[in-house]
Amino acid sequence: MTGLMNSVRRVARLAVVVMATVLLVAPAWAVDGDELKALGYASHQESVHCGVLNRDLQVKILSPLAYNWDDEQYCVLYAMDSRSDEQVAAAVAAFDNQRDDVLPILIVRVPDAVTQSADLADCMAGTLFPFVEADYRVVPYRILAGNRVDARMALTLGANYSNHFHSILAEAESTEAIPADQLESLIKGLTAQTTFPRTICAATMAGAPDLPAFQQIANALKTRPGTTVRFVVQNADIPADQKEGGLLLYKGLIGTFSDWYVKKDVGELGLEGVQTHYDHLGDMVGVELPVPQELINRLARALLDKSDYVKLLNVLKFNAVKHPASAKAHAALGQGWEVNNRVR
Repeated sequence: MTGLMNSVRRVARLAVVVMATVLLVAPAWAVDGDELKALGYASHQESVHCGVLNRDLQVKILSPLAYNWDDEQYCVLYAMDSRSDEQVAAAVAAFDNQRDDVLPILIVRVPDAVTQSADLADCMAGTLFPFVEADYRVVPYRILAGNRVDARMALTLGANYSNHFHSILAEAESTEAIPADQLESLIKGLTAQTTFPRTICAATMAGAPDLPAFQQIANALKTRPGTTVRFVVQNADIPADQKEGGLLLYKGLIGTFSDWYVKKDVGELGLEGVQTHYDHLGDMVGVELPVPQELINRLARALLDKSDYVKLLNVLKFNAVKHPASAKAHAALGQGWEVNNRVR
């Protein structure tokens, strides 16, 4: 069954993961446009008017190459990051290409004018979110990350703008201790959240001045009933080149999407079980989330291995209905008929 069982896609995914890993651990290597394409991403500019700043913004979008030929929906990473396109894409690709139970990720590079603005949150909510979610095939599952997001900014955004982001990943450390009054305010704001953000991940290292405050916040969130915020402290005491290469971003994405992972055997779960998993996840994060096409393909392979051709065809029909513009889904359905000796 060519479309379901051939190893070409898996070999290609492995190659991307290997290359992404190399860029994560050896970012000093020279990069060029060909490497971005090899990582599975293309880059283009969009001009968007920002009413808050009263100016046009040049927004760079890094879209997976597959975006042009599939009809999958995507999550969005808003990257406040000074690194090259290749380094940001490498961190995302290293994660994305290892998971088939998570929707793929579109990267939006936040313009410097927005990053440096005192009206950062309003600029994003008033300009970037509506533009991306109207013009691109995405679900409004938003992640803010990058080496220009420091830990205190992440906490402040999480406490004061809870409906903006589902995950905030801070790669820059706060260099000063958080004052007691500000700490109290942050804890109060974060523990009051019942919707977004789901995950805040802050980077710090042993002995850092902000670590005691982080520990207090983490303890408060664990013991507060009903709180949905998960606060994770990453150890940034890692080699500088790996940190610069995006290792913290990669690890943060693993934490961000941990709720998404299908931990049971998909063949045993079946189509109904997989749908139930995503319905529950969507209710939890407040976003309607479709079942990823690659996860459906994994389920189909599991059913093929069990020679359960009736369920296999039902799964392939479901995929073709859910993804009517996907040639891959229709090709797999055709191959499913072929396996059943029902080519005509």
